[in-house]
Amino acid sequence: MPAAQFDPVAFGTAVGEQIRDAVAPLLKRIELLEQVPFKYDGPHETDKVYERGMFVTSDGSLWHANYKTASRPGDGPAWTLAVKRGKDGR
Repeated sequence: MPAAQFDPVAFGTAVGEQIRDAVAPLLKRIELLEQVPFKYDGPHETDKVYERGMFVTSDGSLWHANYKTASRPGDGPAWTLAVKRGKDGR
């Protein structure tokens, strides 16, 4: 395209619209995530039932409950490791 036919304002407008359209669903998702606070329930307790979304610590690591469960973190798909403990549990 010859430089004389290039319209920088139209180009900027088109790019801006593409960015706006791409970012809009991300902004909505962030808004939804911020409505639910981080739910840390302390160290894992045997036989306690944890709701989906709860976080607990177990053996120095942080775990997220994927669904309602009374299982121990690491014993199956109910938990996802969020932060692995460091050397010597630090």
